[in-house]
Amino acid sequence: MTKLPDSVMIWHSNPELTHLGTWATTRYPEEAVEYVPKDAFGPASQLISDAWAEAQKAMRNFPQPNYVISKVAEEAGEVVKAAIHCAEGRETKENVISEIKQAMAMLMRLYIEGDQVHGLNALRDPVNGGE
Repeated sequence: MTKLPDSVMIWHSNPELTHLGTWATTRYPEEAVEYVPKDAFGPASQLISDAWAEAQKAMRNFPQPNYVISKVAEEAGEVVKAAIHCAEGRETKENVISEIKQAMAMLMRLYIEGDQVHGLNALRDPVNGGE
């Protein structure tokens, strides 16, 4: 399969649900794979791509069992703090974006892996598009 230039890969098993992730092509090669323009998600495309890269890095560096649910809460709090400080002129918008990216990465990880410490299985089901 050839990756088209300036494209990102998505997969879906349910035409009504579309999931980001290049992981699907190696982990679930039997799934339908198609290519969409890199900016298909509008101004959030780069943020989504960066968050996915962060999620993959976190899954490699800090494998399960891991406190993913707690990390979601921590990262969400950091977004709120950075956004308030940015509104007050005490923080940069680049730092707010960085915190948003980290929070999104943890949410992606929660969806993909769950949280084995708390006994939450992965929320995604690659065959049916969800549990």
